[in-house]
Amino acid sequence: MGAMTISREVISQLRSIGLFRVLAEYDEKCRYFVATCLETGSVATADSPELLKEAILDLLDEEIIHAAIHGDIAGLFSHQAPKDVWSRWIRAVGETTPETLSLRLRLQALFVQEKLAENPLDQTPEVAFALAKAA
Repeated sequence: MGAMTISREVISQLRSIGLFRVLAEYDEKCRYFVATCLETGSVATADSPELLKEAILDLLDEEIIHAAIHGDIAGLFSHQAPKDVWSRWIRAVGETTPETLSLRLRLQALFVQEKLAENPLDQTPEVAFALAKAA
């Protein structure tokens, strides 16, 4: 990445991002795990829940960095997951406690790479990862 400026407005918008909720499910037909972020509609797949966590964190990290570089944080939220995914999320969190995952180290890499003196975010987004029980 070349040198670029991240505006104060973008930094302020990054600070306002709270929690990304991710529903993880096993697809019996395709035989893999699928993670869907409710807020962004982002989808990742993997062979195991552990690999799925890595995949969705990597994807959200890339999307956040891309949005920050292009000054379009609002664009992250322009295509949320369909209503049925939200309904399954509600059911899943009623059956299990979501695991909290952090994007903190991944976001800091952006600011280090851009040679900012320090990470200007006091609080960075977290991911609530809920693995739905098999139906």
